[in-house]
Amino acid sequence: MHAAYHAINDWYTLPDAGVSSPQRRDPERMSRLLDFRWAGRTQGFRSEEHVRQTKRQVSAQLQQFARSHEGAPVPALLFEPMSVRVPQLGIDMSAIVHMAELTEQSYVIHKFVIDESDEFMHASLRQLTLFSFAAFGKLPERIQLIDLLTGNTRCIVPREAEIGQAADYMRFILSVYRQAQADEPSAKLPNGNGFFM
Repeated sequence: MHAAYHAINDWYTLPDAGVSSPQRRDPERMSRLLDFRWAGRTQGFRSEEHVRQTKRQVSAQLQQFARSHEGAPVPALLFEPMSVRVPQLGIDMSAIVHMAELTEQSYVIHKFVIDESDEFMHASLRQLTLFSFAAFGKLPERIQLIDLLTGNTRCIVPREAEIGQAADYMRFILSVYRQAQADEPSAKLPNGNGFFM
């Protein structure tokens, strides 16, 4: 994920070069940026072949993403760390906003993931709904979760009613953390007195 995030950021921050420039933003350039950022660590992988296979999959998905965004303007936010107060919960939520694009009416949030289990996707969408509303004062036009291993994209159009549902979900998650802290005093909330996603 670290290499993929940096490759996306590097790709978008390339100078706005002409069609014949070797610096131009094209899909092949995205793969070269991933190669440059790939650290070669094998921890967390089953074998060298698993490392190579994963890199090929991520490279293919990044190229596909680059093809769909070729010529697009640089997003308003790109891997930007943010922290906001969530009054409904009385906590701070922190996140790295992977990508936020402005639209005529609102904005679109993109998050790059490598886990497309229903539980993870559900949790991410709830958290992003609440975080986005708290950070920007209005809901995004849509939230897209893009799996960098499969290319599958989960997209939702959040509605106002979902803000309360997202707050209830986060309240439940916090109660689980607080119970863990009560059971094990050395346990801490993910971000001190807040929540990091």
